[in-house]
Amino acid sequence: MKTDYLFIKLLLFTLIGFGQTTSLLATPPIDGTWVLYTFNGERFTQGETAPKHPILMVDTTTGRIAGNDGCNNFNGAVEVNEDTIEIGLLASTMMACQSEFPDRFAKALGAVMSYRIEGEHLIVKTREGSMRFTREASFLASTLARPHGYWILQSAMGESWESDRANTPFIRFELDTQTLTGFSGCNTFEATINKISAFSIDLERPLALTRKACPDTREVDLFDAIEKARSFSINGNTLTLFLQGGGTLDFRDESAQVGGDSPRPANMPYPEDADLRLNDIWALVAVFGNPFEPSRENHQHPMIEFHLRDMRAMGNTGCNQFSASFLTSENQLKIDPGAMTRRMCPGDLETNFLRALRETTSFTIANLRLNLMNAEGETVMVFRKVD
Repeated sequence: MKTDYLFIKLLLFTLIGFGQTTSLLATPPIDGTWVLYTFNGERFTQGETAPKHPILMVDTTTGRIAGNDGCNNFNGAVEVNEDTIEIGLLASTMMACQSEFPDRFAKALGAVMSYRIEGEHLIVKTREGSMRFTREASFLASTLARPHGYWILQSAMGESWESDRANTPFIRFELDTQTLTGFSGCNTFEATINKISAFSIDLERPLALTRKACPDTREVDLFDAIEKARSFSINGNTLTLFLQGGGTLDFRDESAQVGGDSPRPANMPYPEDADLRLNDIWALVAVFGNPFEPSRENHQHPMIEFHLRDMRAMGNTGCNQFSASFLTSENQLKIDPGAMTRRMCPGDLETNFLRALRETTSFTIANLRLNLMNAEGETVMVFRKVD
């Protein structure tokens, strides 16, 4: 594996024993991600001092330290005692750096003598001065950007990603719904963002994706890489995802190319083999074999409306309004209900309606009827087209 794509973040949040004490304590205060605030008493300014904010990621459970010196990534061994810290020989990437600061920072790490924690700050004493770091969570409220919008894949594991425009993979961050969606060049995918902070990201795994047979064998590796994303950095219009075990994915910001409220980048369509007939409004006919019968309990006729342009759906359960994201390719369909109103609903219609949506894996359309099927091929819901 190329040394210039080293793994920079592996944090295990577990209960551990600290030092030689006999009682179990929570993760030691030094464990976690720290962002450089001052260096030898001088405030660090990104872009002036170095291209990136230097960071330290300390994991006393594994005895490892990783991070970025403002230019290159590094990792190595660390030994932490009650108030002392010793950093071993660090492996580093070899990017040419215009600033001299990364070298000064690396030398300072090699001369660390002691540390202390003051609230949300880590103060590290070196033989020639000191460094003050701020916890990642506190730093998030300041100047660091978080990814949002569309990002086009540029390279994977250091290799340029060559493909025609229409089949170029992209990802889309929707932070308001904590969702990551994307296109591999063949299949679409989606994942819930469990957590995203100043540098780290945690995706729900495995990815939900369509299952079209694809000629580009790189797709499997791409999906595997996205699932391994653990941290990120943004430098200008470039987003880098750092992968567990090493390697990176590099993306270019495409959001600026999306005009107005356009939900997708130009020439980044939903899969070409999506069934356009799905893009319509559908009223419920039956759920789990039980015909829908209007009653006083049902405030509205249950419906769903699919929007292929942005892979979103909306509708009502007969009681509550809901929105959803979905993935489709050919006759495959995966629906993920999201936000919903909270009206108390009598009966079990809404429960069965939502359950059927979640169980759906495929569909057929014939005679103005939409049939949703589960993984066993059983019909779970039937809708009729609304004129």
